[in-house]
Amino acid sequence: MLSRPHTKFRGQSHRSLMTSRPHTKFRGQSQIIDDVKTTYKVRGQSRSLMMSRPHTSLEVNPQIIDDVKTTIQDQTLISVPAPGGGPVILSIMNILEGYHFKSGDKNQTKTVHRILKAFKFGFAQQQELADPKFESLALNATSKITVNYWFGSKIMTDTGILLNNQMADFADHDNPDTKNNKLNYIAPGKRPLSNMAPVILYNQDSPCKMRLVIGGANGSRIITGVTEVLLNVVSFGLTMADAISAPRIHTQLYPSEVEYEEGFPQKVIDELEKMGHKMVKASEGLNEVQGIKKVNNRINAVSDYRKGGKQPFLIQIHNK
Repeated sequence: MLSRPHTKFRGQSHRSLMTSRPHTKFRGQSQIIDDVKTTYKVRGQSRSLMMSRPHTSLEVNPQIIDDVKTTIQDQTLISVPAPGGGPVILSIMNILEGYHFKSGDKNQTKTVHRILKAFKFGFAQQQELADPKFESLALNATSKITVNYWFGSKIMTDTGILLNNQMADFADHDNPDTKNNKLNYIAPGKRPLSNMAPVILYNQDSPCKMRLVIGGANGSRIITGVTEVLLNVVSFGLTMADAISAPRIHTQLYPSEVEYEEGFPQKVIDELEKMGHKMVKASEGLNEVQGIKKVNNRINAVSDYRKGGKQPFLIQIHNK
């Protein structure tokens, strides 16, 4: 059950952000930060927000951090750096580019097998990522906020901010699925790894050619969902609507089984099982992916039906 203080929420946070000057919106002594701290005290959490010591995030100084990028079929693909999941998607796409997939390769057993193996390699490389401020092996970082599970920590402030539970993203030596990722063990002031990995694809030399913006939700399945939609458009030639609605699969390093959605070709499932993959049918959609595609002056935005979104729409822009 969602817990919040007795004061009725009237949209105070939104009003505060709208009326504040830009340089005051993120100050640690702002009304919003004070409200969050008060909420913790009400809940019996009188100590600092980040456990053992005052945390620098209470005095936020927004920074511009370099993205991570690669080249896919003469197009630039960019995403967020570590501790986000962008480097993992870029690595997976680099692996799969070597197979030169065509439209006829989709839903072929060999193609799906190669994609699954690339997923595993990508998640294995993720074990070498962490908050760069703590681990020298990790790539550079970006700021991010996520509520993680449904309704986050299930605590809401008086002004309507839903507090997150991103602490769950740290590795745990008692959890067999994460214990090997020692770089992501918890530490005071440290940011956990995140699988959030929005991507942008564009052609630097020909701006009127296809451009894509794709993002997803649902934990580690974000990485595989965004990658599959990218492949569906760039390699297999699907429309954005078909790319997002197509049945998906998911696997990672731990656990190692392969989940598949309703509608995934049964022939491929049977052949993958013969190859040694442990196939498990998902009880619901694996992830939710939203995407926008622009070619010349035509924009196609699609909301994933798995999230209960609206139907895809088209926008035609006329130059005056």
